[in-house]
Amino acid sequence: MDNQAAQNYFYIVVNLMLMAMYVHTFSKKNIGNELRILFFTTLLLKLFSTFALSYIFMYWFDYQTDPQTFFKESQILTDRCINHPEQIMDFFLYNKGENIHYLDDYRSFFLIKIIAVMNFFTGQNYWINSLWFSFLSFISAWFLAISINKIKPEYFHSILFAIFFIPTTLFWSSGLLKETIAFSMLALIVALLINAIHYNKVLINSTLALIPLYTLFMLKFYILGAFLLVIIPFLLLKYTSIYMNINSLIKSILYGSFFLICLFSANFICVKIYTVGILDLIFYNYEAFVLHSKTDFAFSGLKEFDYQAFVPHLHRALWQGLCMPMPWDGKSILQILEGIFNLSTLGMIFYLMFSILTNRNKIFRTNFHLTLLIIFYVVLCAIAIAFSTPNWGTLARYKVMYMPFFYFLFAFYLSKESRLKSINARF
Repeated sequence: MDNQAAQNYFYIVVNLMLMAMYVHTFSKKNIGNELRILFFTTLLLKLFSTFALSYIFMYWFDYQTDPQTFFKESQILTDRCINHPEQIMDFFLYNKGENIHYLDDYRSFFLIKIIAVMNFFTGQNYWINSLWFSFLSFISAWFLAISINKIKPEYFHSILFAIFFIPTTLFWSSGLLKETIAFSMLALIVALLINAIHYNKVLINSTLALIPLYTLFMLKFYILGAFLLVIIPFLLLKYTSIYMNINSLIKSILYGSFFLICLFSANFICVKIYTVGILDLIFYNYEAFVLHSKTDFAFSGLKEFDYQAFVPHLHRALWQGLCMPMPWDGKSILQILEGIFNLSTLGMIFYLMFSILTNRNKIFRTNFHLTLLIIFYVVLCAIAIAFSTPNWGTLARYKVMYMPFFYFLFAFYLSKESRLKSINARF
């Protein structure tokens, strides 16, 4: 065995041991005996999805995929840091450097910098880096589930179902992808927000949320924007209601007013940072995808992106952001599999709509705010991402940032109705 092979084995063994030690510590501290089987089952599922997706990205496609590109660029950056340590500050703080790709794409370069730092501890191993990304996603998801379980135990199994037992969520939150880190950060933000509200520990949880907020902003600023657009008006309404006795109609009007204020504020900030408004930014992203993508498009032929061009396509964007592509749209085995699952998602949508409209067993009434917040967030993200991401493959991947919320809502309504039916049958 040569020195290079021995060094590779050393990094693999050390990193696997570190992961195993953390899993043991985390499970011992947070997971009760009754949940250990479920915990390690989900861990095995996450490991399988990581290796399967990493293998597909490495060997399935006849072109260089995003994970391969990001990893190779990170190796260049790592080697440059080793050979030219005086340039480290330029790379990591000022995004400067000669012959470094993606300097103009700050989101991709931010991910490359993360992987470049990890390379020092993983021996520049693609598979170990992929495992660490998935490991972060796994721990973040369980941290969210545990935080919810302490406050609302009836939501616990629904959130685990949405994250670990929905194939698209399981796979697209794994491996060396921007979505894996962004999904992890969103899960941490939601968990810390829940803890801040329930335990009234705003300062400590807000401080802890700074890194996830910054990371999500750098990787998926539009997801963070959509999340804040939905949650900030709700928080304002929540604390306004403490001091004012207002009915449901006034609450709805106030929420709408707060939302519009936040929307105009977000557009103002967008203009200050990017010199263009939100709709222009979405359209520029759309044009970039059309220019560089070689695959089919969810949208094509848009010449401009103002309000007049936007409104007539809203229903189309919502449909494609939620359920496309369908099996008959697929031109490869992966697209067909994605389409088959999207067909089942359509069935879930019809079931949830029927359950809400019929208002059976008062589930909707008792979970009114949660249901509307999730629906609002999912619809907002689906429309925006369908417009700005007209590539089928990328659209399927980006759904992991909002569709798990829908799957959680579906699972909760289904479990709640099944439980109530069994109780009613006994009496």
